[in-house]
Amino acid sequence: IYVKQNNAEEAFPLLRSLANEDVHTNHDKIIKSEALVVLGHLEENSGFPAEALLHYKKAIEYHKDNKEAWLAGGVLLTKAGQRKEGEMYLLKASMYYPASPLIENNLALIYMQEKSNDKARYHLEKLLALQPGNPQATYNLAMLKLSSGELNEAVLELKQLIRNYPEHKNAKEALEFIK
Repeated sequence: IYVKQNNAEEAFPLLRSLANEDVHTNHDKIIKSEALVVLGHLEENSGFPAEALLHYKKAIEYHKDNKEAWLAGGVLLTKAGQRKEGEMYLLKASMYYPASPLIENNLALIYMQEKSNDKARYHLEKLLALQPGNPQATYNLAMLKLSSGELNEAVLELKQLIRNYPEHKNAKEALEFIK
């Protein structure tokens, strides 16, 4: 109730208490794992990402199939620049959420940073299939095509992006640079 009411002050002690309970059955482990994920979300939203990550990892220790812990941990690891571990978490999460724009976006960003263009393109295209016209994914795909020497395709993507989002400054700058 406190979590739904966004009352972190009341929720923290209750969740911490639940997270510290001894577990004896598989059901207890699942409940503890879920409590740890909620506690992780509260920590993250309160500006404590390191503590949140510890809770997500502990949640997975108690329940290996806690899809929310894999997803939240993967996103947080990616934000923290821990790409390899973030990738592993997100790939595990994608087994539970095969059509998640959040997962596809984060995997694409990881692969773009690693210059794994084929993998990045796969996830950007999958993201665009889930969210047609997503401006950031469209821009990233155009930049990927540009870096791969697909100039005409990149220009078409950027022009379409500007038609749909005339205020997209990066797309305008990229198109000007190409000209």
